[in-house]
Amino acid sequence: MNMTVEGIKLWIAGFDVAAKIAIAVVAGLWVLYTYPDSREKEFRKSYWDRQMSLYFDATQAASQVASLPSDDAAREKALQRFWELYWGQMVVVESKCERCDVVDQAMIRFGHCLTQPGSDKPKETCDYAELQQRAFGLGKACRDSIGASWDKKLKFLTEGCPPGGQPCS
Repeated sequence: MNMTVEGIKLWIAGFDVAAKIAIAVVAGLWVLYTYPDSREKEFRKSYWDRQMSLYFDATQAASQVASLPSDDAAREKALQRFWELYWGQMVVVESKCERCDVVDQAMIRFGHCLTQPGSDKPKETCDYAELQQRAFGLGKACRDSIGASWDKKLKFLTEGCPPGGQPCS
């Protein structure tokens, strides 16, 4: 078979077009294959970021309620914020299984020491030391939940340093 220069150029141009089409098809299939996964990851990251932000808001409100004098205006504002989170946004980021959710349980335990809006007394009588322990428990529950959500156990925060000067893992 005797090909002319024109024939070779035509064959190369055809091969070039076919290669570009094949690359475009493969790239398109790759996008279709990975798009749902990337959208899910994007959603999860957004959800976890919001969850973490709300956890920090809840722990900040609880710590202020537990540490500020009862006649302090900032404490009253923090108390209001705690109940806003308790009855609102925290419900969205807590587990569906309430008895399994350590954050939900810690919010409930802390809330039992407080007078709920529309009520005249708290469910439990707690002194400041008990209130502070429950605020601390809420912070630890949030930290553990964040660690579980991000699939990082945060052992170095919960277990302290390894014995004998071993490096932290």
